[in-house]
Amino acid sequence: MPSFCPDCGSSAPPEARFCMGCGRLRQAAGAATPAVPATPTAPDLPALVPDVTPAAPSGSARPSRRVLKWVAIGLAAFLAGGVATAAALYVGDRGGSGHRADRAGTPSGATTRAPGPGPSADASPTATTTGNPTGSPTGNPTGSPTGNPTGAPVGEPSGGPTGGPAAALPAGFVRRYDPNGFSLAVRSDWQRSPKGTQTDYRAPVGEQYLRVGVIAAAPQSSYENFLGMERGARKRVDYQRVEMRKNTFQDRPGARWEFTYVNDAGDTVHAVDQAYVAADGTEYSIYYECPEALYAPAADQVFSTALATWSVSATDVD
Repeated sequence: MPSFCPDCGSSAPPEARFCMGCGRLRQAAGAATPAVPATPTAPDLPALVPDVTPAAPSGSARPSRRVLKWVAIGLAAFLAGGVATAAALYVGDRGGSGHRADRAGTPSGATTRAPGPGPSADASPTATTTGNPTGSPTGNPTGSPTGNPTGAPVGEPSGGPTGGPAAALPAGFVRRYDPNGFSLAVRSDWQRSPKGTQTDYRAPVGEQYLRVGVIAAAPQSSYENFLGMERGARKRVDYQRVEMRKNTFQDRPGARWEFTYVNDAGDTVHAVDQAYVAADGTEYSIYYECPEALYAPAADQVFSTALATWSVSATDVD
């Protein structure tokens, strides 16, 4: 009948002196073989080093060195495998944490600098300036005054026409704002003398005057009106046409008429007339008359100044 080794539990024939499993010296044949308890399993082990040595009867021999050797080898393998696994997990976690730290430490929109021999970007943080990076002042950088820097008057005097030319006036001239809705510059000593739809500005002495005619809802052009008026002017003594032509005045269609005649006193008179029809259909005529001896086109100031300073307001003409 086979017997069992008290150390490893291997079966052996009764006549064998050594265990064929662990090599332990067996008891003599016929000796009583103590009961061998079951080897504890891994879950029942209270510590990392399992005690695989079964309880031997009193007076039994110590475990063999071969058994202790195998136990030590198993324990070393167990510990080595645990260390290797822990190291692998630690290295993997360090790798992943490093990437996360890089991503967390890099602000959104920051520029990644290529590695070089100099100090790293972490060692040399760059301060970011917000707001006005150039440091230039805001608002009015030149410090120039706003509004009307020249101090020149704005617009026309109260109640006067608007849109008139801002021509410099010759010495002795003044701008007049007429109730009939127009404005022009005349000599300061000339007096206003209205006659119906006509307004004269006359010199205090002599036969010089400016006459402004206003015709509301003119039925024809200024040129056609001049042609009709010329038929009546031909009845004057020694009437002579100097010129009659179409032109543009105040950006509107107009006409110029210039002529001479002899008055009742026997003096030759020189006359020149500039007329045009405004956008509202009103015709304006600026007429100048003086003795022929006083008319000098190259040195004229009265007629040329009147035309240069002419302006019309929004006053309705009846």
